[in-house]
Amino acid sequence: MMTSRREFLAVAGAASEIGAPSARRRGHPELALATICIEGFGPTNFAKTFKAAPLLGMNNIEFNLWHADQLTPHSVKRIKAICDRQKLRPISLQVNAFVGADEPEIAREVSRWLWLIEICKAWGCSLIKATGEARGTRGGTAGIMNVLAQVLPAAQAAHVRIALENHFENNIEFPEDFEAFFSALPHSSLGMCLDMAHFVASGVDPVPLIQRFGRKIFHVDVKDCDGPGRHHVTPYGKGLVPLQAMLQGLRDAGYQGFWVIEYARAAGDVPLAELAEGIHIARSYL
Repeated sequence: MMTSRREFLAVAGAASEIGAPSARRRGHPELALATICIEGFGPTNFAKTFKAAPLLGMNNIEFNLWHADQLTPHSVKRIKAICDRQKLRPISLQVNAFVGADEPEIAREVSRWLWLIEICKAWGCSLIKATGEARGTRGGTAGIMNVLAQVLPAAQAAHVRIALENHFENNIEFPEDFEAFFSALPHSSLGMCLDMAHFVASGVDPVPLIQRFGRKIFHVDVKDCDGPGRHHVTPYGKGLVPLQAMLQGLRDAGYQGFWVIEYARAAGDVPLAELAEGIHIARSYL
């Protein structure tokens, strides 16, 4: 995965700064690595992540569970066993978008979410994040609300929180969408995954949202993009996301959740040195 001595040195520097495994300080955010950074969007058994995470000094892992073979009981047990052996900590799941176009689809979706909650219990993690389908499709926000109304009591009983992720041109995109969800479903287990880059892509300044949503921000995706009108990720510090203002603002607001390094390209070929740079930037605000 590393292609040069320079990249090796950059990655080694990040690992030595962060430590492996990293220790969480009381009252501070903690860093995590999303598997999408290493694996891309296609089917995977996470072997590349299991190799790369220690090189980056990262033991907190967000697993992107988008494919059927990752969700079987056998796979769930296998992934947990590898994490235990390597002292990796699953901290959250990112899963396929909510759907809810009609009653049969809502029933299937509720069943899926109940199984995802069971995976969280098996892995000892306490958060699942998901966005919606393309804006105005598959039941829209109303369909998502219908699913959540059935799922949230089970999530709360399992001590699992659900974080709605904003996404460019999806059913969950703008601050007003979140206000509608939180007004209709005032539940302590429902909150926001604040994706900095997707808000910038949607033409929304993410910095004021820190105060606007406060403790409803359960989870934060740290990444950069090249500006409004499309979601095209860039290396950290090369785009238009106000990374420093966001990270400092979250610290000042007392945010204590995870900052997830989530820099992904479809082919899963993000150089480890570029991920190390994102880790370095984020760590400087811990």
